[in-house]
Amino acid sequence: MLIFLSGRSFSSFIQTFVSLAACWFILLLIIILHIYCEFLISLTFNAEIKNLKSQNEELKIKEKNLNEKCQIFEKTQNELNVSRAQWSVDAYCPKLKNVRKCESCQDAWLVQQSSCYEYNDAPPSEQRTWAGAREDCRGKSSDLAVAADEQERNYIVDRLSPVTKGINGYWIGVRARNRTWKWINGTDLFDHYNLSCVTSLSNRGWRSASCNDKNGWICEKKALLV
Repeated sequence: MLIFLSGRSFSSFIQTFVSLAACWFILLLIIILHIYCEFLISLTFNAEIKNLKSQNEELKIKEKNLNEKCQIFEKTQNELNVSRAQWSVDAYCPKLKNVRKCESCQDAWLVQQSSCYEYNDAPPSEQRTWAGAREDCRGKSSDLAVAADEQERNYIVDRLSPVTKGINGYWIGVRARNRTWKWINGTDLFDHYNLSCVTSLSNRGWRSASCNDKNGWICEKKALLV
């Protein structure tokens, strides 16, 4: 049986069909866009993962190199410690006839109470400025001599500052800063208005001198407890 549609009904049918087709087209477009976006996100995510893996590998290589350097440093440090310890043993406990005897101070150093002293009566060509003298002392694990009391002061002057030809004095650890004389350990000595350093000599005691003058010097360090 044939169904005949009137012109009005046919027009309504066409409009409905077009509307449904448009809806399906929009839905299909949304699905395609969704799939495309997920594809782009997946590509970006995979690229990021690849980049992170590459960075992780680089970090592992750097960590390996750093660990190797640390091991080399520790080995070198241990060797230096062993060498330093051996030097200390040989310096303070020299072996004589296969027997070690430990002393409070190294050879050529003088012991007084809890300190070791060494006075350097170098010839004029080898004398040093105050800073140069201190550098020499520090190279020997010591510093310029500091008097903690009157007894030590007298010992430095009388025993460690001999009058020697070519020696105008021996640098000790006193220097004036900001109008105040200070020991190198920071302790104040007495007020003074000239920026200079101090030398010691047995026949005249202490005298101020330009820190750039060249003189002998006296080093001091703690004595070894034996």
